[in-house]
Amino acid sequence: MSETLQPTASSSTTTSDADLLAQTVTAVRTAGVALRERFGEVVRYETREELMHALAVNDDAALDVLRPRLAELRPEAGWVEDELDGGALPAGEWWVVDPAEGNVNHLHALPEWAVTATLVRENQPVLTVVHLPLTGETYTALTGAGAHLDGRPLRVSGTADLGLSIVATSQARPDEDEKVVRRVGSSITAMLFDALV
Repeated sequence: MSETLQPTASSSTTTSDADLLAQTVTAVRTAGVALRERFGEVVRYETREELMHALAVNDDAALDVLRPRLAELRPEAGWVEDELDGGALPAGEWWVVDPAEGNVNHLHALPEWAVTATLVRENQPVLTVVHLPLTGETYTALTGAGAHLDGRPLRVSGTADLGLSIVATSQARPDEDEKVVRRVGSSITAMLFDALV
């Protein structure tokens, strides 16, 4: 279940952020194993309540592994696990996690899902890990050190022409108001005219 916990005090930064990133990678990958073990069959549901329960069961399977490991790394850090929350965080360090990013895909036996964790310090992201358990790929980023895929540096494409670009988007979040949904739909139409794919 989603919740936000307050930090108890300013967190210690005795461990370097690079070391902390490496330990976070281990924690996120281990949580990914727990979700991968649950993956395969399509999960049946008939009501919104049954869907929400199935999503929560997946979240809890990953959180049971992820939460204690991250709490051990940063015991004083706060905790946010609702990816639909928004706005500034209070002072201090915060773990912002999505224990089953793409959870609905997981329930439908589709491969596009991940486990993510980001450490935010004084409202600035310090490090992040995105692990795709089915492919074994792990994306990382560390402030001042760039982003990597399995240790290989990632770079922004040099292509500036939208007509030569692949563009991806997502739907508005669940239960979004009609005005926002229509704006998202019109932006997709605009991209279809201008983007390569």
